[in-house]
This record gives sequence, structure tokens and C-alpha cells, in this order.
Amino acid sequence: MAGSVVVQHEGSTRLMPIPETWASFPTVQPLPDGGVLIVGSRAQWTPGGPEQNAEAFDANGDLLRTACVGDGVAHARTTASGELWVGYTDEGVYGNMGWGWQEGPAPIGSPGILRFAPTLEVAWEFPATREMVIDDCYAMNWDGKRLWASYYSDFRLLAIEDGKASSLKSSMPGAHALVTNGTEVAYVGGYRDEYDRVATGRTDDDAKDFQVSRLVMPDGSELPREASIVGHANELHVFAGTRWLRVDLEDLPD
Repeated sequence: MAGSVVVQHEGSTRLMPIPETWASFPTVQPLPDGGVLIVGSRAQWTPGGPEQNAEAFDANGDLLRTACVGDGVAHARTTASGELWVGYTDEGVYGNMGWGWQEGPAPIGSPGILRFAPTLEVAWEFPATREMVIDDCYAMNWDGKRLWASYYSDFRLLAIEDGKASSLKSSMPGAHALVTNGTEVAYVGGYRDEYDRVATGRTDDDAKDFQVSRLVMPDGSELPREASIVGHANELHVFAGTRWLRVDLEDLPD
């Protein structure tokens, strides 16, 4: 169905009407010149072709292009130049929804993390090694220069810069969001009752050295379990119902 996207930029807010979109569980990301990219988390493959789960719109809400960026999209982040980073769930890595089964092709997300060009063609894929294999990209963050990620099963902090990936000492199992300034890092979320956990420390710390606290609402009440938590550079964004909250890394307990 047709809809609208709320666009906030440099203190101003506008409503962008967009045509019909069928993206499931979408992530909306900004594009250069005021456009937006909508990425659905699921994309079924059929003999007739894959579902197109990425849609780029210009500033007027007109559709520019579509593409399939793979099933099992866990995280999607655009860059200032219009590139797209995608981190995948285990289903996106190993296959589901027709991918990797019987006659289906290998999953697009099998490397675990991909970078797409502004044209939505694959431009880079994570170079898996014996020491670094992404089974599930749990958390991902783009700081304008480097991509940061935490992945199953090692949960070590992964830094990707200029096409080179390095695994840092820092780790925190189960976190689904992270914020970092390159030296310090905060992991947010965890398994079951640790959904509101905040673990802060240095990027070269062991998990035992991290300061652990809880994320709460501004009035001190518990964070709703259904809240969405997103890390962007050194800012943590929390979407709880109709509220959009933000906290800087330096304001988190250390």
C-alpha cells in the first residue's frame, strides 16, 4: 500500500509520500540529495526470480530502483555516498525462503556482511577465514569511516575499514546494538531478561572488564521489551512506541 516516510534532517522534519511498497519488517535509511532507501528483512526466492526487498526513492518520493539484497536482513546502514551495508541473520547466511534449498541459489548474505554500491550491486563481501566466520550478525554500526559489528559465535568486535576486516579483543555475547567512538564501546541488549543490558568499556577490554548497567526510560521506568534499539556512530537511538530517544556514548555509565 502507499504510505509516507518521516524524514528528519538538521532539525527540520517533513513527510515524504511514497508509492506502494511491500517490504516486510523494513529499515529506512537516508540517501544523498534527500532520498531514502527502504530495505525489507525478508526476500523469498522462487524459480521466477527473487523478491525485490530494496527500494530507493528520491527526495520527491519517486521510485528510482529496486533490487534484491538477500533474505534475513538484520541490519541495514547507508553511507553519505549512498552505499549500503547489510548484516544478515543465520537464515540469511545459511538459507531459507527458497535460498540454499534444493534448486535455490546460494544465499546472497552467505558472507554475513555485504556492502552494496549506490546501484545496489554487491561491491564488497566479508572475507571469511578460519578464525573469523559470521554465522549471524547480531549488532552493526557505521561511524562514517568504519563499519563495526558483533557476530555469532565469537561475539568479538569486528572493525571494517577500506575493505579490510580486523577482529578486536573486545566481546559481549548476545548484544543486538553497539555504539563506539573507536576507543570506547557500549554493547546494548542480550538474551532473555538482558534485553536492556548496557555493557561499557574499551574496545581492547575483555568482557570481564566491562561496566554493566541497565537502560531505562527517562522517568526511570523499565525499557519496554518491544523497543527498537539502534546504534549510529557514538549515539544510541531508542524507539519506544511513538517516542524517539537518544543518548550519547559519553553519557552512558563507565
